[in-house]
This record gives sequence, structure tokens and C-alpha cells, in this order.
Amino acid sequence: EEIAEYTQDSSIITKLNLKNTPYLVFISSVEKRKNVHRLIQAFVSIANETSASLVIVGNKTGAFREIYKELNGVPRQIKDRVIFTGYASEFDKYTLLKHARALVNPTLYEGFGLPVLEAFALGCPVVASVTGALAEISGNATLKIKNPYSVSEISSALREILRNSPLRS
Repeated sequence: EEIAEYTQDSSIITKLNLKNTPYLVFISSVEKRKNVHRLIQAFVSIANETSASLVIVGNKTGAFREIYKELNGVPRQIKDRVIFTGYASEFDKYTLLKHARALVNPTLYEGFGLPVLEAFALGCPVVASVTGALAEISGNATLKIKNPYSVSEISSALREILRNSPLRS
């Protein structure tokens, strides 16, 4: 019902300075089992190949500080393209999904995976690991990360979704 009632609002896009910037979005709590640290490592490894940003939407849990350390030593011009929003309203999440190049969910374990379904409903491509319920939810509709422990596999998936417009379509 919320997605059906959603009316596009670009204020979050403007606030995060993403108006003319391609970006990938991760939506979940920022915790270790969500594999955010490997996602950041993967993004940093391809950052020089793209102008895209990585937007991480979710409450900053106790693991946030440890995960944020992945950006230590990363050049400022790349570090500035990893954006942590903290909590976002449902409509802000929908807006971010609507304009994203893809939702990326490299989780190590997922009980359900509502952001994947929200992305589908909003026409947003999805890159996801095939762990837990995500394999059942996504079927063949996602670019799959078979080994979410592999930073290089996550990097390859990010590179592919950013470069391949027909795949995103």
C-alpha cells in the first residue's frame, strides 16, 4: 500500500547531492551479517573505474564504527562517495530506490529481504547474494553474488551492473 501511494519526491536526492550522480544503494541495518564491510571494500576497489557513489541507508548499529573503518586510508575523493544516511523514511527509501542504478544486498544471511521486493516494485535492478531467503525471493530476477565472502565477486557484480544498461533494464 505504501509503495502504491508513493509519489516521487527528490528532496532526499538533493539533500545527498545525488541529482546528476549514478549511485548504488544498500538498505538495511549496518551490521556485520549484512556484509557491509565487504560491500565497501568492493566499491572502493572499483571506484576509480566509475563516477558512481555508494549510498548506505540504515540505522548505525553497534557494528557501525568497525564497518566505517573500512574507509580508513581511502583517498578523500573516493571516501566522499560512500554516503551513510542513517535512518531514512519509507518515502526517502523509495525515492533512493527509484533513482538508483541498483540495490545491492550482499548479505551473509537474510531472513526475508523486504528491500529486494521494494526494489522490484519500484523498477530498481537488484544485485544480491543467494543466501537465506534471498534466493527464494529473487528467483532469476537479480544479478547474483554466489559467494558473498568474496570481495572480488562483489566487485565484479558492481562493475557489471554499473556498466551494463541492458542488464539493468
